[in-house]
Amino acid sequence: MDHLQISKGQEFNEFYARLPEWQGWLASLLIDADGNTVGRDGTSKSISNSTDLQLLLALRSKSELIVTTGRTARAENYRASRFAPIAFITRKLETLEHLPAIREPGSHKNIFLKPNSAELDFDDLGQQLNELGFSTMLFEGGTSSLGRMVTTASHSQLVLTISNFGSIGPDDLKPMLAKVLPRTDTAELQDAFVAGPNLVSRWGFKAA
Repeated sequence: MDHLQISKGQEFNEFYARLPEWQGWLASLLIDADGNTVGRDGTSKSISNSTDLQLLLALRSKSELIVTTGRTARAENYRASRFAPIAFITRKLETLEHLPAIREPGSHKNIFLKPNSAELDFDDLGQQLNELGFSTMLFEGGTSSLGRMVTTASHSQLVLTISNFGSIGPDDLKPMLAKVLPRTDTAELQDAFVAGPNLVSRWGFKAA
């Protein structure tokens, strides 16, 4: 297993250099060693750590647009990013009005996407965003919407971080992925490395 050597205070720069440039959809997901996406407080904050945060910031800095669902934005109390605008997938804009990202959007203008169908179609969403001038999208959402991404986008990638991974090894990565996203037959491991207390893997998907 490759160990990323990170000097203190250089986490962001090391992740920025290691992570790829991409076109289309790339998602980021954090889980703990048991496969949980949230902790006792009902958010990802309680299973996160400073190393994971720097990885997320590096991904955001490489993206032209951050995309999330209304549900995730409410659960995580979304704030504006200094790196890129945020697009919210929602049918009820009024349910987001209290969020810091809406009340204080900073230097970027928020975007609101209304799905064309009951089930999210990421090829359709991607086309809408391409028409707005975006081609590099970072998706941050829950497992159900991530499942839609990997099955409806022609091509997509996922950066999966296991925080405080303990004894989990390379052979456990595919089963851990399948535990979180059951429909992952097309997943191909593209990179894996240890970064501090976390195990990071990057997966590529092609829709069936």
